[in-house]
Amino acid sequence: MTMLEIAEIVKDTCSANGVKPLFAFKTGSKAYGTDNEKSDTDITFIFYRNPIDYFSISSVKDEIKLPDVDIKGWDIRKFLNIISKGGWNTFEMLNAPYWSATESADRLLCEIRKVSMDNFPCVTIPTTFLHCSETALKRLGRDGNDNATIIKEFISYARTTYSALYIQEYGKYPPLNLSALVKDVTPYLKDEGVSHPNALSSYILFALGLRKDMLEDRVDYSLFAEQLIILQLLNAKLLDNFEGKNDKEIKENLSIKCEKILQNFFSNFLK
Repeated sequence: MTMLEIAEIVKDTCSANGVKPLFAFKTGSKAYGTDNEKSDTDITFIFYRNPIDYFSISSVKDEIKLPDVDIKGWDIRKFLNIISKGGWNTFEMLNAPYWSATESADRLLCEIRKVSMDNFPCVTIPTTFLHCSETALKRLGRDGNDNATIIKEFISYARTTYSALYIQEYGKYPPLNLSALVKDVTPYLKDEGVSHPNALSSYILFALGLRKDMLEDRVDYSLFAEQLIILQLLNAKLLDNFEGKNDKEIKENLSIKCEKILQNFFSNFLK
């Protein structure tokens, strides 16, 4: 799905719900480069309401969900609130392909992106990644999984673990594309105790190729068992590296900056 097609869907959805679009992001497997021809397009769009809605004594709906499709909308207040708390999914959006409804919306997004990247919480997000990887690990261990599901979860586990290592080494949000992430992280694997870093990264890219070409069922997953153990050890080492660290001051500053952006945005309603 192209960004122009996404734009039309977002415009129609906003019109049907009486809100106005600001921008939309393409996330999920299409942004990660882990999609195949069966993959859906994940879209999150940011909207705002008519000014009168924000001055109502009743709470206003801050999210729009469409049934049976991977499209959701967030009010600009919700979006900035989650950013201010170091929500990894909002930082993912800020690094994803996007569409802006207007030039002023594009300027707003650029401002949000700059504030977020200048105040990136280097502990909260990688720790969240490492805990998210546990979900993929649990799915890997379920009985009855076919090879396609197992390889998909193996890739997910690798991506979140490598993302945490990227943040540790570079101090910024990792690239969403898995191939680019693997290239950037591999030189640092040995420092974390991975004895054969090129082999681990090669297995991850091999799994990615199987998924993209839809050849998962032709390969015995046991080939990846040893690499999975190595990933688990790396995951545990990274968690230990981040333990006890705190980015409270950075998050407080991020919260102040996000609040200021929101105030400036709403002040335009009063002019």
